[in-house]
Amino acid sequence: MRSLIKAKALLGFLVFGVLVVALACGPAATPTLRPTATPTRISEPAATPTVAAPTATPTVAAPTATPTTAPAAGPKGTLTVVVPDVGTPLFTNGKGAYPVNRYHWAFGITETPTTLEPVTHKFLPMVADSWELAPDLSKVTLKIHPGIKFNNWNPQWGDAEVTAEDVAYSYNDAGADNSASVHDDAGEYADMYNKWVALDKYTAQGPVDKYRFDILYFSIIQGGSAPSISTS
Repeated sequence: MRSLIKAKALLGFLVFGVLVVALACGPAATPTLRPTATPTRISEPAATPTVAAPTATPTVAAPTATPTTAPAAGPKGTLTVVVPDVGTPLFTNGKGAYPVNRYHWAFGITETPTTLEPVTHKFLPMVADSWELAPDLSKVTLKIHPGIKFNNWNPQWGDAEVTAEDVAYSYNDAGADNSASVHDDAGEYADMYNKWVALDKYTAQGPVDKYRFDILYFSIIQGGSAPSISTS
C-alpha cells in the first residue's frame, strides 16, 4: 500500500515535471512591440531670398535755359537823308553832268565795273571780275560776274541779271556811242572808245580808237569816271 502511494506520488511528480518541461519548451510568446513613434522632422523654413532693392535711376537735371537778353530798346523809324541832288535821271549815264553822275555809286545805289582799294591802290572787282587791256592797246575786255541782279526789277522787263549787254550799253550811253551825252567824261569816252559790244553773256569789249592811260584808268574804276552799270 505504501508502495502504491509512493508510485502515485512519483507519477504525480513526473507529470508535473513533464508539464513544467512542456511549458518551458513551448513557443515563446511573441512580445507585443509598442509602435515606435516616428519623429516628425520639422523642416527648417526655407530662406526667403533677399530681393535687391531697385537701383535708383539718377535724375538728370533739365538744362537751364539761358535767358535771352532782349536788345536794348533804341530809336525806330525811317531815316530820311536830304541831299541837294539824287544823281542822274533814271540812273542813266548820258544825262548826268558832273558831279551828279557820281552820286549813285557814291551812295551805294549803283556799281561800277571795278573799284580801287584805298591803301594798296589795287583794282578790286565789282560788276566785273577782271579787266584786260590788249597788248597792242587795241581793246579793253571786261569779264562780268555771273548772277548779279538789278534791284527793283520788273519781271515784265525780262531777266534781271546783269550781263555784258548792260555793261556795253552803259559805256556807250556815257559817251562811247552817244553824241548827246552830258556825262563829265563824255568827250574823253568818244575820243578813246569806239562802240562797246558784248562778245558773250559775260564778256564786254570796248575797241580802243585813241589810247589814253588816264581815260582807261578812270573809265574802269569807281571813284573816277567809270559808268554806273545800268540797262536800256
